[in-house]
Amino acid sequence: MGMETCIEGRELLLQRLTHQAIEHNYTDALAALIRYGADPNATTPEGLTLLMIAALYDRPHAIHILLTTPQADPNGRDQAGTTALMLAAERGHPHCVQQLLSAPAINIGAQDIACDTALDRAHARFKQTGNNGNQRCIALIEEYHARQKQCVFSSTIAACKELLWPSTPTHYCGSRMPKVKVD
Repeated sequence: MGMETCIEGRELLLQRLTHQAIEHNYTDALAALIRYGADPNATTPEGLTLLMIAALYDRPHAIHILLTTPQADPNGRDQAGTTALMLAAERGHPHCVQQLLSAPAINIGAQDIACDTALDRAHARFKQTGNNGNQRCIALIEEYHARQKQCVFSSTIAACKELLWPSTPTHYCGSRMPKVKVD
């Protein structure tokens, strides 16, 4: 077996293990796999990123772990242009939406191939189901958007950062994770 085959096999194994860790909510295992070298931007054959898988399974702690990895891309897309934020908002997972909005590089205006944003998807699902989770996702995204607008008029970078990413977050789950305030 050549060296390339060994490296490809290792990457495939790490990818499978990280997917399983997210799916089964084994956050300690996920953190260890990331430290061991698992690619936080690895995709499934369908193009789902690890952040998308965490959004689908409603795993805000997994999202937090992945986002603490410097190379993690919160705006990764599948073939349909879907992002993790779109999936979390559409599924009505406000804790995941909150974690994704905490990423400095998040693009809330990203559009899929149907030209829908995360906010559009949350609105559409809320109209279909009346799910309170979707309503909370809508409120979080709209609040974030309003803070972005305030940031444009802010006089300093420090004030802008505090508007978008407050330094005193409230707590959601576990002492190792920034807590999330979601009504």
